Amino acid sequence: MATSRSRGRGHLSLVPPLADAVAPQASATTPVSGRQTPLQYTLRVECEGPGNPSWRRLLVPRGMVLDALHKALCATLDWDDRGPHAFVTADGTFAAESRRIESSPEPDATPAGEPDHVAARGIGVLHSDKLRLHEVLRRTGEAMSYENSGDGVVRRAAITVEDVEPIDQRPGQYPVLLAGEDEVEIAAGNARLRRLYGLPVFTPAEGSVFAALLSRLPEARAPQFYSMLPRIGQDLAPGDQPGGDQPRGDQPSAEPARDDPDRDRGPEHAVFHLHWLLRRIGPDGIDLDNLSRLPKPIVSAARKEVCSPDRWRPRSLKESDNREIVSLRAAAEDFGLTRVHEGPPEPGPLNDALAEIANKWGTRPFRAFRLERTDVGETLAEDQGALLRHVLTSLPFGETAAERDDALLWLAVLAAGIPLHLRTSLLAEAMAALGPDVEARTRTLQSGKNVNFLFAIDAADWWYDREEELNKKRWVREFARLVLAQPVQTRS
Repeated sequence: MATSRSRGRGHLSLVPPLADAVAPQASATTPVSGRQTPLQYTLRVECEGPGNPSWRRLLVPRGMVLDALHKALCATLDWDDRGPHAFVTADGTFAAESRRIESSPEPDATPAGEPDHVAARGIGVLHSDKLRLHEVLRRTGEAMSYENSGDGVVRRAAITVEDVEPIDQRPGQYPVLLAGEDEVEIAAGNARLRRLYGLPVFTPAEGSVFAALLSRLPEARAPQFYSMLPRIGQDLAPGDQPGGDQPRGDQPSAEPARDDPDRDRGPEHAVFHLHWLLRRIGPDGIDLDNLSRLPKPIVSAARKEVCSPDRWRPRSLKESDNREIVSLRAAAEDFGLTRVHEGPPEPGPLNDALAEIANKWGTRPFRAFRLERTDVGETLAEDQGALLRHVLTSLPFGETAAERDDALLWLAVLAAGIPLHLRTSLLAEAMAALGPDVEARTRTLQSGKNVNFLFAIDAADWWYDREEELNKKRWVREFARLVLAQPVQTRS
């Protein structure tokens, strides 16, 4: 998982940028008004005159109506949006002439013709509620001016397209304030944007591990991560699209099939795999081979009864060739549910012969391995509810606070329903706000115990197409929410 790009650019609201291999970034010479590739603009807003914010960097959809952009700019800059406003831009089609886009007049104040000052200057008047941003600014580097007189004072700002990037376009996206000269005002600006778009306020459970994390995560340094938080509190209905958005009218519904078992599963399904393994081990344990691997009949049973049928499966029944089963065994040990007992083999002709061969050739003495339940595993083997509580209180794993923080960030994007291939810069932005060395921490997260467990229970995957399907599973989001809501515990 790569780190975020410079200046923290990302997708609108909560959707981070796609990898370059998915869609090429538009260049300064590439028109962006076509409809083949959904795009977003990074706008630099520079205000004129004293008493105004000096600059802002704003992420907006390219298809945003200019009247909506006016309201977003006012929320960002803390200006009054109730009065007249105008956008003025140089248009190459009309050589040196300019186009002036003004707010629509009140119905009872509509003039009979063009205003005299407009006719005298030869400027064509268009209305901001009839034009979209990409119809006015088409390329990186193009600019326009913005005028606002909502409080009776004319305020001006220059707006320049700094960057054009592809996005995974969905309904419900809204602008995000990425940067400015004042970190406190960035947080306040994003709060005003959320109020403008009527987004629900997300409040983590008081005293929870996630509340403690957010208290150390400055909103001004992770604006896109904070813009994601309302989705954690939103229910994921069966017809929802991955990521929590309702399907558009021109797209097929994501309603699961009638025989889809995930439709009725709750968060307790997160421990189904562990519960199965504990019951298979039983009070007597399972004899492993001389390399401490599960016997092939157990591997075959696991593939049929608990492993996802959607994952690719090797022909081999060796445990080491089946990553899902390897991950499940490792997770059971991480939670303190199982252990491997190593000792001398039981007396018998075969074991005696193997021991004699080892002694003759000077190799490692032949040992016997047995997979057993720990005392905790014995207690929880028949109580799936208690097993779920044990797992919730054990997560997140981590030797350091940074490892546990990064795991909570991952669980947060799971709870919000953000697909794997859209998490890259979202996670990197939040990780960078908490500390340095994001690349090393990302590698640790991907190879660590937390993600290994999520892979074992089919709550996460490394294949993008499968991850889209996983984000339709309600139980995954519900389980992640439960982990985030756990109270802070003292760790040694």
